[in-house]
Amino acid sequence: MLTDAATIKSWADELSTLAPERDVELDRCASAASALIPRVAGITLETMTVTVRLNGSDAVGPSGNILELDHTHRNVRFSGMTITENGGAALTKTATYDATKAVSVEGSDSDNFVRLARQNGAWSAGRGNISVAYTFGYDGVEAAVPTVPADVVQLANEIALLIFRSKAWIGAAVITKEGFSKSYEKNLTPLAKMTLERLKAWGR
Repeated sequence: MLTDAATIKSWADELSTLAPERDVELDRCASAASALIPRVAGITLETMTVTVRLNGSDAVGPSGNILELDHTHRNVRFSGMTITENGGAALTKTATYDATKAVSVEGSDSDNFVRLARQNGAWSAGRGNISVAYTFGYDGVEAAVPTVPADVVQLANEIALLIFRSKAWIGAAVITKEGFSKSYEKNLTPLAKMTLERLKAWGR
């Protein structure tokens, strides 16, 4: 999740003395906020592994050697990526230029576009002939080493706290995008609103 009861309680002074038996309720609010943010922004934030097929014929660059991954896939893991071409063996890859490797993965482990640059020559022409299996997204607060950016955690904290305070919310209910805009979004701090707008821009 993007946040949890312990994280919210350490952030919100008003909840520092919250009775432990209410942590379950607060965790439900944290879970609702963690699910709501990606839905409102239109992107995936938490860790996920996918396999996509790219078209070698779509490669750009002077020699047709550059392909790009979906720009909404943030924080792509270089260590969790396998690239094959035309059904062959996995290509060797490097995070920086190395003429002995087949592919340079640029922008990995960041919030930038991820570019796959063929080191010596062009990608072979074809449709769906380049397979890329990779892990992307952030490790949630439950991970041994969470990687969710601090501003996203704060956004999740604020939304979870607004949900927690709301008498209209029922723990099992799903908050719609329309319900969020009407009841919660207007009450976010300026910083949280900026973070949400940035996430929405990623999803466009």
